[in-house]
Amino acid sequence: IWSKMSTGLPMAIRSSEGSTRPVTEVELSLDLHTNSPNIFKHTKVDNESKWRGSQIRVTIGGEFSKFKRYTVNYLREMA
Repeated sequence: IWSKMSTGLPMAIRSSEGSTRPVTEVELSLDLHTNSPNIFKHTKVDNESKWRGSQIRVTIGGEFSKFKRYTVNYLREMA
C-alpha cells in the first residue's frame, strides 16, 4: 500500500516452492478502493537454477534520510 500511494508503480513478486517446481512471476498493482489486485503479468518459468523462496520488489517514494527508521521497521514487519 505504501508503494502504491507514494509512486503508483506496480509491484513484482517472484516465488518458487522448491527446486523442482517452476518459478512464478507476477506483476500487479493494488486497487486501493476495492482492495483487489490488477494483474499485469502472471507467468511460470522453468527453475533451472533450483531456486526456492519469495521475492517482492516495490518502489517506495519519499525522502529516505527522513523516513529511514520507519522504512526499515516496515520491512522487518513484512518479513
